[in-house]
Amino acid sequence: MQEPVLKLQLSELKYVTKRRYLLRHVGLECLCGSGECMFLVLPSPRERNRLHEAIMAQPQVSLSQDSLEEATLNWLRGDMSNYQYLMLLNFLSDRSFNDIMQYPVMPWVVADYTSSSLDLKHPATFRDLSKPIGALNDERLAFFKERYEQMRGTKFLYGTHYSAPGYVLYYLVRAAPEYLLCLQNGKFDQPNRLFHKISRTWENVNTDHADVKELIPEFYQPPGDFLLNLQNLDLGVRSDGVRVNDVILPPWAKSAEDFTTKLQAALECDYVSSHLHHWIDLVFGYKQRGEEALKADNLFHYLTYEGSFNPEFIRDPEELAAIELQIKEFGQTPKQLFTQPHPRKIVVNKSPAVALVSVDGVVCSNGDTTQGLATTSSSTVSQPLTPHSHPPPSPPLHINSNAPPLPAAAQTPPTNRYDEWIHIDAPPDSRSPAKGSCRDTKCLTLKHIDKVHKEAVSAVGVSHDSKSYFSVSNDKTIKVHTLEDNQLLRSSNISNLPLSSLVILPGSTAVLIGSWDNNVYTYSTEYAAVVNAEYCHHSSVTSLSWRHGTMATGSWDSTVKVWTLPYDPSCHKPEPAELQSELDHDNEVSCIDLDCDALRVASGTVDGYVTVWSIGDEEREYELQAHNDGVTALRFSPGLFFGVLHLFGIIFTCSHFRWR
Repeated sequence: MQEPVLKLQLSELKYVTKRRYLLRHVGLECLCGSGECMFLVLPSPRERNRLHEAIMAQPQVSLSQDSLEEATLNWLRGDMSNYQYLMLLNFLSDRSFNDIMQYPVMPWVVADYTSSSLDLKHPATFRDLSKPIGALNDERLAFFKERYEQMRGTKFLYGTHYSAPGYVLYYLVRAAPEYLLCLQNGKFDQPNRLFHKISRTWENVNTDHADVKELIPEFYQPPGDFLLNLQNLDLGVRSDGVRVNDVILPPWAKSAEDFTTKLQAALECDYVSSHLHHWIDLVFGYKQRGEEALKADNLFHYLTYEGSFNPEFIRDPEELAAIELQIKEFGQTPKQLFTQPHPRKIVVNKSPAVALVSVDGVVCSNGDTTQGLATTSSSTVSQPLTPHSHPPPSPPLHINSNAPPLPAAAQTPPTNRYDEWIHIDAPPDSRSPAKGSCRDTKCLTLKHIDKVHKEAVSAVGVSHDSKSYFSVSNDKTIKVHTLEDNQLLRSSNISNLPLSSLVILPGSTAVLIGSWDNNVYTYSTEYAAVVNAEYCHHSSVTSLSWRHGTMATGSWDSTVKVWTLPYDPSCHKPEPAELQSELDHDNEVSCIDLDCDALRVASGTVDGYVTVWSIGDEEREYELQAHNDGVTALRFSPGLFFGVLHLFGIIFTCSHFRWR
């Protein structure tokens, strides 16, 4: 006979997390390594916090410590899959498999459910991740906006939500029918309204004024059994005479497993990786609420947001019950995690020799990464609700009372299931120079190779006296070594995020350092410390240049900014930077350089464009799409010639008079 009381051993607890319940901070979720779980709802936040403190104070409880910041860094550099990172954000924002009202939410990424093959190299295959579902259809959005203008009281664009119990169970009707029966008073919904066909569901979320739902994690985890009527449920017959059985898949999917595998490939492909930060801004970030949400056409009913009401001030029990019912049934917006634009993931082709291939109806482009497409470790795979069982626990995360949790799977990259299908030709040995390569140029002799950082080096500079060199890295440090014998002179941690660029100021006593945390730091080599920090951009600083008291900065926020920043080597702290010009681009800026007189600035972007700007009048002097892929470096040289380095090493020169 089953015990009437659920018991969890303190020594087996791995994750103890404070949760919201009905937008109130009264929930507590406890997860064990064995998979057992408990979701508790306390009468008040105070009592919940007391219980949490009591559990955490027990000597048997031992929880791992990791941070959201570290997880974001792992994702940005490709050490964590898109799926894993989205599951982490869901966990941190109070989404849980144990709360059907706050089930984890995942984006629609594919927009093509009618073709015979899924073309991952074609942008038209994908949904616009910079827009919420409700804004994908311009005609429908116009209706929402017109209704918004006519509203009185608290206005909103969407009366429905992208995640609600009814939507979750709409997808899981075959896997967890008893939950839907509870929601529907013991009956299945009308057959015409049941989850029947993928393409029809996608059409509905693009056209129906009452349907803006996103997806759930099960869509991105094979084998996709939730799409199959394995229990032979009698789901009825539609008005067109078709019996509702297994979900009808797109032509490019041979089976439920094939469908979810290809969606998984789409989620992890380069195109989605480079645009996913926009969706994060909408769901978990700064565009989630307030004025930014309105600008982004992302404003939902006020009762879906945390802090929208205080039950302590509602004396009428009927009014309170009505509010709680709406929150239960019409969706809740995740807890906001970011108040600034989320950085864009760095998408780097790890082998330029990958050929164009087609895998079981999936067309992968040259450069598409397949990292993280394999079945994730069991600790991170979400399982669908099954009959006669509690909802499964959230993916195990390292949690403590002071640090945000992190999926354990993020520590090791997942196995790549697509390796067997992709043939990579070994590139020619770049260490062997071509015959006659030194005929017209000076040959360089390799003096020594040293590993000076734990992670990738992002920028290097040589001191003005040529006695030492400076380097910054993704490991967040700056290091100074002697050129002669490579002795370490300085090593300092600058930021909590990677460093992208550096400029050695006159006298070599100070260095400007760009960081992914949006700042430019001034580092004193004399004191081995940061002496100044300037918040320069709304996203990561990608590049720096400084000449004659003028500093230029480039960023993932698609701008180049030019600053007045005089420097006197005799002063220990520089003057504050003053913004002189702001130059807008159509895409993220990857590299910049000032000319020798600081009258022009050249910029390269991730879409291959190179632009030369006149700083004084903020006008484009020249612009050229130099490459099909991102420009990684460029440099002016005397005479207004400058070289440009393409992502795959192609070099060309251009002049003040013509491009070539």
